[in-house]
Amino acid sequence: RLYVLEKLKLDDAMAIYKNRFSDFSDFTFLFVGAFTIENITPLVETYLGSLPALEKKEVVKNLNIAAPDTMTFVKLYNGKDDKATLQMHFEKKGELTFRDAYFSWLLGELLNMVLVDRVREEQSKSYASSVYSELKKIPEPIFKMDITVPCAPDQIDAVANIVIKALNDIKNGNFNTDYITKLKETQRTNKERELQSNNSLLG
Repeated sequence: RLYVLEKLKLDDAMAIYKNRFSDFSDFTFLFVGAFTIENITPLVETYLGSLPALEKKEVVKNLNIAAPDTMTFVKLYNGKDDKATLQMHFEKKGELTFRDAYFSWLLGELLNMVLVDRVREEQSKSYASSVYSELKKIPEPIFKMDITVPCAPDQIDAVANIVIKALNDIKNGNFNTDYITKLKETQRTNKERELQSNNSLLG
């Protein structure tokens, strides 16, 4: 926003830039494409080997920003339009694996499909729900999920109940298995498309 840009200072921005790009010793570079070790090595030596490496040891600072331990509801009011957005955030700390990352993505996709159908069925509305899940290892292992559903202001509580029930039903396996079939087909189609691009090899 404009008021944020007005507070920015060029000298501060340049100082941050120099701080972050003055030491490449802990950078990881990934190369994907049609090349051989023999023909790429001289380029790596020329363009990466000349980058500054100060061998600084940085330590991640944990700001200890976490969600409440119990479910908490907060209502924020802004604007005059007769519309609202339900946003729900869940997180869980603990050791994580690549398998966890994959299943967290599956959970998000499955929940999104279930929500679209249930909100349409119970509220007679085609709300475009959005579910985003991620795993992070820094500064500590944690799983996060954010659920967003735009809806009418007087339907916030009803939609929130639909979301919570959907989560519990998925947890207990109480959902139509056709969703799993759709997920498998979506993954197959996406993987076929991704294999046409080098980006798929970068993970």
